[in-house]
This record gives sequence, C-alpha cells and structure tokens, in this order.
Amino acid sequence: MMRMVLEIAMVIAVVLGMVMVMKVTAKENEADKTLPGSENGDDDNKDSGSA
Repeated sequence: MMRMVLEIAMVIAVVLGMVMVMKVTAKENEADKTLPGSENGDDDNKDSGSA
C-alpha cells in the first residue's frame, strides 16, 4: 500500500517537473522571438568566419 502511494507520488512529481520544464522553455523561446535581430540568427554567426 505504501509502495503504491510512493509510486503515484513519484509519477505526479515527474509529470509536474516535465510541465514546469516545458513552460520555462516556452518562455525562453518567446523571449528569443522578442529580441532584436534574433529572427535571422545574425547574432550567432557574426564572428564565426573572421578568425
């Protein structure tokens, strides 16, 4: 009985953790879209060929 309660609690904790991670990544993606110059990816490739 106690083992079943612990397993259910662990499953709920894992699901809630996954939901929280998905919300955080969604907010990061939303923040990336609002930054200037991020739509083309220019910030990542400016200095890559100058070495």
